[in-house]
Amino acid sequence: MMMMMLFFITTTPTDVNKSSEAKALLAWWPYANASHHCNWKGIDCNKAGSVIGIRLYLYYLGPRLESLNLSSFPNLVSLSIEHCGLEGSIPEHIGLLSSLTFLSVWENLLTASYGSMVNLRYLDLSTNKLNASIPKEIGNLQNLTSLNLGDNNFDGPIPSNFGNLILLEFLNLSKNSISGHIPLDIATLVSLNHLDLSHNSLVGPVHGNLSRLYYLDVSSNHLSSNLSFQYPCNLRHLDLSMNHMTGALTTILVCKDLKYLDLHSNNFVGEQIDPLKFTYLKFVNQSLNNNLTAIARVPSSVQDIDIGLPSNVLNGQLTFKKHMPRNKLVYHLTIYLPIILGFCFLLLLYVCYKKHNPTEKEIEPETKKHGNVCSILNYDGTIAYENFITATEDFDLKYCIGTGGYGSVYEAKLPDGKTFALKKLHRYEAKQPAFDQSFKNEIQVLTNLRHKNIVKLYGFCLHNKCNFLVYEYMERGSLFCALSNSELAVEVDWMKRVNIIKDVAHALAYMHHDCSPPIVHRDISTNNILLNSEMEGFVADFGAARLIDPDS
Repeated sequence: MMMMMLFFITTTPTDVNKSSEAKALLAWWPYANASHHCNWKGIDCNKAGSVIGIRLYLYYLGPRLESLNLSSFPNLVSLSIEHCGLEGSIPEHIGLLSSLTFLSVWENLLTASYGSMVNLRYLDLSTNKLNASIPKEIGNLQNLTSLNLGDNNFDGPIPSNFGNLILLEFLNLSKNSISGHIPLDIATLVSLNHLDLSHNSLVGPVHGNLSRLYYLDVSSNHLSSNLSFQYPCNLRHLDLSMNHMTGALTTILVCKDLKYLDLHSNNFVGEQIDPLKFTYLKFVNQSLNNNLTAIARVPSSVQDIDIGLPSNVLNGQLTFKKHMPRNKLVYHLTIYLPIILGFCFLLLLYVCYKKHNPTEKEIEPETKKHGNVCSILNYDGTIAYENFITATEDFDLKYCIGTGGYGSVYEAKLPDGKTFALKKLHRYEAKQPAFDQSFKNEIQVLTNLRHKNIVKLYGFCLHNKCNFLVYEYMERGSLFCALSNSELAVEVDWMKRVNIIKDVAHALAYMHHDCSPPIVHRDISTNNILLNSEMEGFVADFGAARLIDPDS
């Protein structure tokens, strides 16, 4: 009896909540292991040990979001499940999560949404299969600052109560089948600075006070009427292309800070916009406006003519001068053209000779010219960065070979034939101090380690838009993948498994006993043991590693 009383005294509601959260995660979380659930990849907890953040990217979970039992996380603040093949609808019990402020489920297969998450500040449902009208309940989410419903199958008008979203800064409804007018209430949202309504079926005018935005894209709709932009105009990006807009373009002249302007395929009239009147303009397209006339520019030589000769004399002089250059041109071509052609022929012979008889300097590999990632003495970081971006096509998904709690791994094959693994920090995680610190911690630890069974770090890129690590490429991937694949598991026989364990043990012994101060990995699992082509084991992923005080 005393033992039972003791049990009831020491078991708190918080402990029960933590236990139920762990059980709920165990049913579906791909990175679950024997450690405490707050230490799992992609899981964030508060000081009390309750889950406040869940992040998963590019990992197929299964058919339905409803089955994830998200109501088991009453303190959840951030939920990000992206590119995971989720189907069905957003369950209503998510609306009961009173602390939830961040929800991103883009690039899934969801077919219905739910709009009662009253405390949300960030909502991204883009690139799904959401259909029917946009739920009016979304207009009641008055704390929203960012709303992305792009690339779905929504139809019908934009709800008029979107004017209630007074804190909204970013709105993307592009690539749907939305019809009707652009609500005037949206044009008057005081915090809005980015609006993308492109590729829909909207009609009517483009409201003049939309010029106070920084970004406006209403391309590929059926919008019409004249432009009436107002001063002050804050627009940097303006795309009105592929509509039925009419009238003159003079109203755009108030937008002095434009950098991007696309007006093609409309019915504008009058004179074209003069790009020279915009200080920062880098792109302009006014084509396929049949009623626009070219900019009238008077040559300076004509402007300066002021002589009092009779018109017939002046005409004669102009005619004479008009024929003089043509005669001189023919004369000069007759003399110099054969010389130029002969010189070009000799230059062509020289180039062909050099191509078939290269010198020693030209035989040197491309890395000698552009910088060798593996060489300290011959390294150009800027060109190496460009080579990695080119090799992965700016981190295209087709080069992705794995994903983790805060980053994805890409295969990068450089022009010289060398292959590297790039671990890139996810766009959301890059903004979170905890993950940024973990990323930098991995750099700090690996730069001090030199062991044949620890994956080599060749370099890193720290930038506010792109953070990645450059690793030695492991052909066979992780031990977890090898053991999960029936064919590979046969190849990894018991002798190879023993050797892999030895490799890992040697690496850990080096970290614990030969490093000063000692280093503890803290996250050894089959996911973090990589295999090369010879089935040798290498310890990887040092984001959770810690340096230990020898006197502690």
